[in-house]
Parts: sequence; C-alpha cells; structure tokens
Amino acid sequence: MICIPVLLVCPFFVFCEKALTGVSIFPTTRPSMKRKTASILFLIALLVVGPNTAVPVVTAAPGNDLLQEDQVSDENDDDSDDNNAPIGTQNQDAQNSATASTAATSASLGSIQIGPSASGEAVRILSTAYTLQPLSGDVCLSCIGVIVGPADLFTPRIIDQLRAAYEAGHAVGLTNATQASIERLHDLLQHHGSVQLVPGGAEVDLVVFRKAQRPDGQFNFSSHVLFPRAASTTGVLTKEDKQRLKRVSKSLRRKLRRKLVNLRTSQQQETADRADIQALNRVFSATPELPASPPPGSCDDQENIYCLAESYQSHPIKTDQSGNQVQIVDTVWAARSFLDSQDLYYVLQEADFHIINPLNGFGLLFWSNSTASFPFEPNPTLLQPSPQTTMEATQYISSVQKSISGSVGWNQAQGLNASVSGGVSITNSQTTTIPPINITFNSNLATGHTFWNYYVNELPQETETITTYQGWIWEIPFSNYQLGQTEFQFSSWAQLQGTWHGFPPSFTQKVSPTANLTMSVPMPFGRTFALQPPTVTGVSPSCVNSGDQFTIQGTGFYPSLVQSVLIGGTPVSADNITRESDTQLKVVAPDTIECHGTGCPVAVQTTQGTSNTNFNIVISDFCN
Repeated sequence: MICIPVLLVCPFFVFCEKALTGVSIFPTTRPSMKRKTASILFLIALLVVGPNTAVPVVTAAPGNDLLQEDQVSDENDDDSDDNNAPIGTQNQDAQNSATASTAATSASLGSIQIGPSASGEAVRILSTAYTLQPLSGDVCLSCIGVIVGPADLFTPRIIDQLRAAYEAGHAVGLTNATQASIERLHDLLQHHGSVQLVPGGAEVDLVVFRKAQRPDGQFNFSSHVLFPRAASTTGVLTKEDKQRLKRVSKSLRRKLRRKLVNLRTSQQQETADRADIQALNRVFSATPELPASPPPGSCDDQENIYCLAESYQSHPIKTDQSGNQVQIVDTVWAARSFLDSQDLYYVLQEADFHIINPLNGFGLLFWSNSTASFPFEPNPTLLQPSPQTTMEATQYISSVQKSISGSVGWNQAQGLNASVSGGVSITNSQTTTIPPINITFNSNLATGHTFWNYYVNELPQETETITTYQGWIWEIPFSNYQLGQTEFQFSSWAQLQGTWHGFPPSFTQKVSPTANLTMSVPMPFGRTFALQPPTVTGVSPSCVNSGDQFTIQGTGFYPSLVQSVLIGGTPVSADNITRESDTQLKVVAPDTIECHGTGCPVAVQTTQGTSNTNFNIVISDFCN
C-alpha cells in the first residue's frame, strides 16, 4: 500500500539514510545495517504517507538482536512522555479518522435503533459493527436492540416503544447512564434484578436490560454494563518504535514521534473497539445468549431449581485503552426452603480475561486473574464452592449438588410457585479447559466471601482469552434479612494483572483492568416466608355462557399446588383450568353445572386449603 510513495522518494531516501544515520549506502558488513535501513524506510514512509495509512511494521521476534545490539537509553529522548499520555489527550484527528475508517469498512452485525438523546462512546463503538438507525414510529421487529439516552426516558412515545421492544425479547440500552437513570429504566421496564454502580461512579457508557425466555419456558433477566475505558499503562509506542526514533536526528524526531503516536493511538483504539464489540455481541444478538443448558437428564426425573426457577444475570465489561479486557457473567438461581426457614442462592460465575500481548512474546510475564464476590451483611453460609486449589490445571469442573427437603418455593414465569412433592434439588456442573494454570482457592467460609486466584504458567505468544468458571451456593436464614428487604445484593469483581519485564530490567509494562459491579437478585418468594392458603378476591366477568372463559383473581394460587376449582361445591374438570400465576386462574365454564339467579359460589382448592366462597359466578345461555 505504500510502494508508490516510497519509490517516489527513493532518491531522497538515499540522502536521508546518510544524513540521518551516517551509515554508508554501499554494501557493508555491519550486522545492523539492514535493520537500520528498514527502520529509516518505515519512518520516511510514515512521513510521506501519513499516520492513517497502513504501514508495514518490522518487529523484533525472540532471538532477534535488534533490541540487544542497538539498545539506546531513553534518558535523552526529548519526547519520552508522549507515549504515556492518555489517549484522550493525544491527536484527536487520529482517533476520528480511525473511527471513520472502522465504521466504513466493518460489516453490520445487525440493526439497532437509536433514540434522540443517545450519544457518547457506546454509540461510537457500536457504529463500527452495527447499523444504527433513528428510533421513530413503531418498534423495528427486525432490529436486535434499542438504545436511548437519559432524556428519552421522559418521552411517553419512546417509553411505549422501549416496553414493546423489551417484551419482544430485544435488548434495551441506555447511554451515559447514571444510577438514577438506570433505576428509572429498570422501573419502566419492570425488569427483574438490577445493578448498582460502584459508589462514587459518575456514569457508565452503556447499560442494557434484556428479558428472554429459556427453552424450558422460564425467563432469564440479564443486566449488562459497559464501563468507560481504563487508562492503559503499557504506553502507546512500542520498544521498536523508540529504537527507530533514536536513529534519526532530533530535528525530525519530534514530528516523526507525533505521527507514530497518532498511528499507534488509532491502532490501539481499533483493537479496543474490537474487544468491546466482541463483548457486546453477546448482548446485541438476534438470538439472546442464555445460560448453558442443564446437564442431560437433570430436568427429566427430578425437580431441579436450575430448570424450574427464573435466572438472573449481571455482566460488567471493562476494557483498557490497549484492548485488554475483563468480563464477569454472574448467573443466579434462587429457592426458598419453608421447612428449613432459609433461602438458597446458586451462583455460576464466568470470568473472561482477554489480554493483548504487546511484546510479541519477548520478556517475562506475571499474569494473575482474580475473581471475588462479597455478599452484603449479614453474612450467608458458603456451600460447595468450586474449584478448589489445584496445581497446573488444564481442565477442571465447577459442580454443585444439593437437595432441598419439604415444600420449596421459587420465582418463575407464572410468578411465585411452590412444590410439596418431597423437595427439589440444585444440580449443575461446568467443565472448563484452560492453559496450564495454578488455581488458588482463598474463599472465607465464615463470611461467605468467595475468592479465587488463577496464575497463568505459560507466556502467551499472541492475543489470548482465558475463561474460568466458579460456582457456589449461599445459604441465608430468614432471620438474616432486614425489615422490608426484597432483594439480595452482592458485589463481584474480576481483575486481570499482567506484568512484562523487558530488557533492560527497568523496562516494565503492566495491565490491570478491573470489572466491578453490584448485583441485586429478587428474593425467591418475595416477602412470603410461609405458604398461604388460597384467597379469592374477585371473579370476572360475573356472568358467562357455557363454554366461555372467566377469570378468578386472588392470592396463594401457587400453580403447582392448585388441586381444583369448585363451582357451587362441584369440582371443575382439570382440563378447564389454566394456572396463569399465583394470583390468577382462568376457567372455562362447564355446561354440566347450572348457576342461575344470583349464581354459585366459586372456591379454589390447593394443598394448603380451600379458599373463601363469597364470590359467585352465573352460568347461563343469556349472558351478554
């Protein structure tokens, strides 16, 4: 791509090579001649073509003596701080051109509707891979998501569109989100589960809520957060860039350095954009990403909370300016044991550590991945945390299995449900294949605090992602809840720590992006700590023809516990009853029961008893 410009300046190149380096243009036996020539060629091409054109990069592989023979101290470099300046303070034209070129050349992963006040870094990043179109008129059913800004949450038309998109299973996002605007979107959508930003955090680039139905019929409620990018501590210029600059005169060095900084800045931004797009692709996808299917047979012959209960997910994403990234996906299922007077929260935690190798495998590496979760006081009991401490693991299993005896309740698609069939279980396992890693289990069983360290034993030779899985159960007695509490909160964080020690030993590069988020999970049976007998609070309509459907409203209609509906004391066929939720049943009026005049009393019978009978239904062929 730079052949023509370079050929045009070839006569000038000969002069520059002599003038700037003092190296003879004639054949020589000096071993560094070719490397210096390549460096000067690179810099002149950069001057002629500009930083926004692709330029071949000559790198030093392990064993190459470029860094060994031609080591030059940075002490006299008059622009040595440029490569450590925050990307946001460097040449803005380079960033804008990088954005424009990426957006122009990327293939669309789908269409996302954008509200009038949506703006900021998240919109720019998404524009590099998705087709963005204005939010207007009806909801775009072929789109994969809707994104708005805080001001849009006060426009009735947009609120209706957000609710319609959410109920259709699309991702609904909010840019430049503060805690107050996050809570408003959460309440408008009636999303289950929520996220709390780290105290003191002003705003985040993007928050997305999504409700999706699992194959087993229950719902998965996910909350995703894209945090602002962390400042990179690895610098912008590579070691090879610094060596090239040392071979030119000071009069050209500053200009060349500025162009190199712009080039590397745009390259870093593109790398970070790609990392964020890959993370956001699990959020904005035509088919929602759901928790992994349970092990074969785990839902067939037993009642497994993994299959019965709703699932809740939180997903923080943190990327630094070099493209190093940490993600956490906490998935939680919850159940209430009425017999034992306690709640059980099963957590499956996925942590993704994505690292960009800046030294092409040259140097010494310390790479430690840490994950932790802190439950809010009072402390729960920690059960079955896994994995345990293991040396040099390449495969491990995170597994839980616990039986809950007696009547057990949970949240599900029909609201609150319960079972008295002898109990249910929590059964799940996750097998993970990883590079050689030492696992250190440092959790505190007394406080319920979970903590794992994963020490990477092999130096990655290229960009690499490692995924770990941790699983455990938190057991919380009813007495531990605070008065009026409706949710269980815990904070999770994951950190990627990498340190490269180069040559000379004083040359060190570090990465340490950290994802941190507090998740709120609805208590598994709300504020009901004992199964209640059924209560009928209304019947509508109060007059129906035979074969028509009417609705019974009330409380304590736990779908699995409903045994019968009685009309005038006569049981209705089970085929005529639809168990909508714990507060509603629908019944088809039978033609075998006569209820004229003031009608017949309606009662609901469950395993917990029979309801009141002070609401009547008229079954007649003359009802309007």
